[in-house]
Amino acid sequence: DLPPVEFDPNEFDWAIVGEATEVGWPTDSDCGAQGQDIYLTYLGEVNDTYSWEVQNINLTADEFKFRANNCWEVNLDPTNSTISGSSASNFEFVSGNFRCLVEDNYNIKLSTTNGDSYLVEFELN
Repeated sequence: DLPPVEFDPNEFDWAIVGEATEVGWPTDSDCGAQGQDIYLTYLGEVNDTYSWEVQNINLTADEFKFRANNCWEVNLDPTNSTISGSSASNFEFVSGNFRCLVEDNYNIKLSTTNGDSYLVEFELN
């Protein structure tokens, strides 16, 4: 028997990229250099839930995506994500991306228990 696969949050350096951000989409189509992404800070584990956040981020009314480790190999698929938070109505899924509907300044928290599905919380700053 194979040992169970365990989720290791330290293997994921989550970031946000896209037209809705100040950095836009990365210029490299696969793995980009440091500085092409806006990084989330790993908050740690509480009750078997792992969380990352970015605070005080300006988003325009456009599309964006979450990806890990400056690469597209691991990116957050909206079909495995749930949008929540007091500003959830300002966001939607479209064409494999997230879309910000209301330009503003946000705090974003990304959480998971197993790395398979994610909760994305949006709060106005």
